[in-house]
Formats: sequence, C-alpha cells, structure tokens
Amino acid sequence: MVFSVKLSEEEEFDRNLEELPKMGFEDFKKAMKSDKVNFLTSKEATISTYANDYRDFVVDLKEIPGEKSLHRTKWAMRLYENESSNTFGGVYRVHFYEIERQMASSVGKIARVPSSSGIFHI
Repeated sequence: MVFSVKLSEEEEFDRNLEELPKMGFEDFKKAMKSDKVNFLTSKEATISTYANDYRDFVVDLKEIPGEKSLHRTKWAMRLYENESSNTFGGVYRVHFYEIERQMASSVGKIARVPSSSGIFHI
C-alpha cells in the first residue's frame, strides 16, 4: 500500500521545479511564437527573487495530436529579469497563474514593564 501526502500548491510547485526537465529561454520563445504554451505558473515573488533577478515557472504546453508518450507537456523554466521583460512585455499572450506564498503567523504577548514612575511601557 502506498500512502501519499497531499502537497500544498507551493510545495507542489517547488517539487515540479526540482523534478521536471528544464526548458531553455530560446525553446520557450519558440513555443510562445508558435502558440504552443497553454499555461504558466509561478510563485509569488519575494525579496530574494528580486535580489537574484530571476523568476521560476512551470510551463504547460498544449497537447499535440499524435503519440502522447513522445511529447512532454510540462517543463520547469527560470527566466532572468531581462528575458522576462522582453518576453512578457511584448505581444505574446498566455494564461498565467501565480501561487500565493503561505505565510506563518505567530501571536505573542509583549511584556509590560512598569517604569520608576509607575507608568507601563510597552
């Protein structure tokens, strides 16, 4: 018996980035020009994403009639800032989905300390 854990969207995206074959920028541009890109998925940008000047994507290509086993429809891709602005700033149109990052929140109590005057300072 095989048990699998349901991954969050963010975890599944990260796993796909590691496991899927990588698509290069030139191949992506060719796929965009020939209208073969069905969908792009990316994760919400963070400060480190902007500091590194790149963004990771999972690229879903449209199905091509014929032998399905010979045609891979899902790829991972990293675009650097200059590549993405040249690509997405142009005339290409594609469906895009951005995964929101899961933020952990914590609730704490701030200690209130009385001053010598008897007034509480936080």
